Amino acid sequence: MLRSYRADEWGAWFQAAGLAPPRLTGPMFDSSLVLADAAAQGAGVALLPVRLFSRDLQGGRLVRLFEAQVELGSYWLTRLKTRRESDAMLAFRSWLVQRCQVP
Repeated sequence: MLRSYRADEWGAWFQAAGLAPPRLTGPMFDSSLVLADAAAQGAGVALLPVRLFSRDLQGGRLVRLFEAQVELGSYWLTRLKTRRESDAMLAFRSWLVQRCQVP
């Protein structure tokens, strides 16, 4: 099993699947993109956000093995406190929020 920096994700996935988690010893990655590449190249099984890798799933580069899934984190849009929000920042934030809405 390929692991990310989120130490609790495999345990949470096994709990959601109703299974006891095994001892985890696989390689650890600090990037979902690198983790996905490793899985696509046959290095092991990875937990990846379905929303971020839907093209890889649709294209057959990655295969979803189980329906069980967990969401353990989020992404944040940030700026420096010392930087005033510009019109461009506000427009981008508005666009991003609109695009991230689940239909």
